[in-house]
Amino acid sequence: MTNLPVGSEAWNNGSRYSPEWQARLRYMLAAVPDEVLVRRARAMRRSAYSCTVSERFSAGNYNIVRQLVFDDGLSWVIRLRMPGPEEASWTELIGATAQATNTPKKWKWTEQDQYAMRSEIATMVLVR
Repeated sequence: MTNLPVGSEAWNNGSRYSPEWQARLRYMLAAVPDEVLVRRARAMRRSAYSCTVSERFSAGNYNIVRQLVFDDGLSWVIRLRMPGPEEASWTELIGATAQATNTPKKWKWTEQDQYAMRSEIATMVLVR
């Protein structure tokens, strides 16, 4: 019996997705820089410990999951919500210029996005 990777060891950076979907993932990763995640995590933890963002990630239809590892060994998993494929034409959204310069364009934060984020926050508060 082959031992299959579990947990974050199974994260494959979206390699199982189509090239269009991989472009969507790259776009989202560029839109939320690691420095922003680190700054927010340190502020939330209220700690002097620094952290790093793992290069590996997992992805689904609506989320990218990243791992933050603090200097003291504590590890957090964060989930970033992506706009769904029906919410935007990704080819148009990324655009030829953005692809050439590797600079993401901004998408509009819709009322539906805000509702989904509030729902996510309420779920996390309940789970706590």
